[in-house]
Amino acid sequence: MNEKNRRIEPKTHAGAISQFSLEFVRPGLLPSSHNRLLGGLQRMRELADYDAAVQFSEDDAKSEIEDARAFAMEAQGLLTREGWLE
Repeated sequence: MNEKNRRIEPKTHAGAISQFSLEFVRPGLLPSSHNRLLGGLQRMRELADYDAAVQFSEDDAKSEIEDARAFAMEAQGLLTREGWLE
């Protein structure tokens, strides 16, 4: 099977972040800051889902959205250059 067509299906969010690190961060295709971003966003999502007392400011949300957009653009560019996306 072509390496680009292999099926890797992590069972958890933590597993997906770990696989992201193995596939993209460790080989140097994307910076480690992206791995930290994903981990941080996941932690915030869990807090929002399971802790009713947690509140996020509008500025915090805007900052995280900006970071997520930058991540998405860089990841899309990499995947396009590597032939994973058209």
